[in-house]
Amino acid sequence: MKPWKKYLILGLAFLLLVKVLSCRLVDYDFADVKESCKPMADTVEISAAEVERFLPLWAEYMSNGLNTDVSDKISLLSGDLETALPWKVSFWLQQHCWTATRFYYVEQRLRAIIRTLYLQEHTRAVKAILSEQMEREDDDARKAAYQNMIDMQDKIAGIEAVSDNELLIVHNRVQLIDDVLNGKAIYKKNEDQ
Repeated sequence: MKPWKKYLILGLAFLLLVKVLSCRLVDYDFADVKESCKPMADTVEISAAEVERFLPLWAEYMSNGLNTDVSDKISLLSGDLETALPWKVSFWLQQHCWTATRFYYVEQRLRAIIRTLYLQEHTRAVKAILSEQMEREDDDARKAAYQNMIDMQDKIAGIEAVSDNELLIVHNRVQLIDDVLNGKAIYKKNEDQ
């Protein structure tokens, strides 16, 4: 091959490479998304409106397989969560007007609320048994021990520090929300609430 043909091919390859690198991989304007998104709440407590926005998206997040890149690794990610996520997860969250920090916080908060509701149910049963035992007991020291165990059950049920408002948001649909979080159900708005 003549030398000028090699330079011509190399030049064309270079121009092609420049053209490919200058193309937008995704035709999406992040500035428009940021302007159309409302600011995210930054509170410890989650709201009913936030849960209603979150649940359908979580089902979509799970069905798109985005959880396989992230879910088990979130606690191991170092630095800023927003920048540590894979680009496709970050892009998806931005498209849906969520920050990664708040999205995963709402998930964890919902899981904590569900655990609290299950603990409350369990502790009610344990307290009933302990109360029966205490009533049958004649020894004051043993009665005091039973009372201490009953008091401890209340502390166990409140370990997650979940508010009453948050419990009300989830209370009537615990199983549904648990199934959505675990990828067993898809959440549809206006479902039994």
